[in-house]
Amino acid sequence: MAAQYKHKRYWQLHQMNADSSWSAKTFTGTTAEAYAEFSFPAVWNTGSPTITHAFADSNATLVVTYEFADEASQTSFKTAIDTAYGNSSALPENKIIKHIKTEWLHLDDSVSATVSDIIS
Repeated sequence: MAAQYKHKRYWQLHQMNADSSWSAKTFTGTTAEAYAEFSFPAVWNTGSPTITHAFADSNATLVVTYEFADEASQTSFKTAIDTAYGNSSALPENKIIKHIKTEWLHLDDSVSATVSDIIS
């Protein structure tokens, strides 16, 4: 994979509390178990990214890193995801998922651009 075609997306899975308020779920298992719980549709595999994940915010945020072999793969991913967001098929309908931030990365993994509050 080529490090210049990489970005991170920050996700929270929200749940209803006993008092009927909503909060981000705190994950207690592995990042792979948390990733599976989001049930991301197949569109998130467009362009065949290498997908890695980590926790942030005391295990309440899942950080998913997408890395692509080349610019064309990354572009096809972005186009497919933008289309899926546009037609409301990017995320499962039966879950409250917040996409709180995307970070586009430079070669050295420093952040080149950030977009926040994508879906809240």
